[in-house]
Amino acid sequence: MNERGFTLLEVVVGIAILGAVLAAVTTLMVSSSQELSVNMPAVDLEIQVDRAITRMRSELADASASMVTVAADGSWVSFAVPVMVEQSWGGGGDRQVRYGSRLGRLETSGGLNALVFTESTAAGVSPVSESTVVPGGVNINANTETTSDTSDVFTMGNISIVYDPDGSFPTLNGDEMTRRLTGDWVAQVDNGTGTLGQDISGDTAANPLFALNGTSVDVDLWGLTVVRKERTPILANGTLSVILKNP
Repeated sequence: MNERGFTLLEVVVGIAILGAVLAAVTTLMVSSSQELSVNMPAVDLEIQVDRAITRMRSELADASASMVTVAADGSWVSFAVPVMVEQSWGGGGDRQVRYGSRLGRLETSGGLNALVFTESTAAGVSPVSESTVVPGGVNINANTETTSDTSDVFTMGNISIVYDPDGSFPTLNGDEMTRRLTGDWVAQVDNGTGTLGQDISGDTAANPLFALNGTSVDVDLWGLTVVRKERTPILANGTLSVILKNP
C-alpha cells in the first residue's frame, strides 16, 4: 500500500491557512481584551455612583423641609434633622424637638449637616477638557452640540459630608468635621460661565448636583473617569429624589 506524503504546495497552503486562523484569533483576543479593559471601569464607575446615591439618600432621609438650603449653583445642600433634646422623657407631652446636625450616632441641637461638592486639588485630575482628554478631542457627553464640538470642560471633584455643630454653614468656623463620600470622579460642567451645574445630559437644561423641588431634594450625580491606556472617557449618571417628610 502506497502512502502519499504532502507536497510542498500543500504544506505552504496549510501553513498559510493556519497563519490566517492564528491572526484572526489574535485579533479577536486583543479586541476582547480592549473591550474588557473599558467595560470593567465603566461597571466600576456605575457601582460607585450607585453607592454614593444610596449614602446620600440615607443622609437626607430625616431632613427637615424647613431647614434645607441649596447653593445657587447646586454644589451643596445643607440641612438639619430632628433632635430630641430631652433624653429623659418619660412618656409625657413635654418632650422637646429641635433641629440639629447628625454626627455619627450623636446629634447636636442647632447644628447643620451638608453634602458638599469640592473640586479636586490633586495634580492632573481637574479640569478635564473634551478638547485635550484624547488626541483630537472627543465629545464626552454626546450632547446636543455637533459631534465635533469638544468645548465642554468638566470640573472634577468629590462629595463630602460636613457636620457643623454650630449651624453656621456655609460660613466655616473651624469646628466642622468632614468625611469624604466619594473619590475625585464627580463631574460638573460650567461651560465657561464660571457657574457649576450646567448641561451635561445634552438636553440644553442645567444639571445642578443638588436642587430643591418643593418638599423634595433632587440629586443629579455624574461621574467621569478616563481609561488611560485606551484614552477612553466614561460617563455615568445616578439620580435621586428624597421627599422631606419632617416639618
